[in-house]
Amino acid sequence: PGLIHDVAQLPAGTDVPPTPVQVGGHLSTPIVLKTGETYGTLCCFSAQPRPELRAHDLDTLKLCAKLVARKVELTRGGGFSEPPADWSLEPLAPT
Repeated sequence: PGLIHDVAQLPAGTDVPPTPVQVGGHLSTPIVLKTGETYGTLCCFSAQPRPELRAHDLDTLKLCAKLVARKVELTRGGGFSEPPADWSLEPLAPT
């Protein structure tokens, strides 16, 4: 799930990989390019449970993932193998 208030409260048998750090609250969303390719995942987590997390928080992270996808596409379109040094997540001007 994209929004988990407390990882420790997930049902037994849930496929959650072990982590080297304690994870309480967690938000996660894929970074999907226009081609449909999943480039990676954007995640946020807290060491403590976060019962105050809401769908709006996940929606905000999804918006950030869209901005990352746009920047990746621009980088690829410009022939860069790595993001340029001035790479930032500032919104793009409409074209």
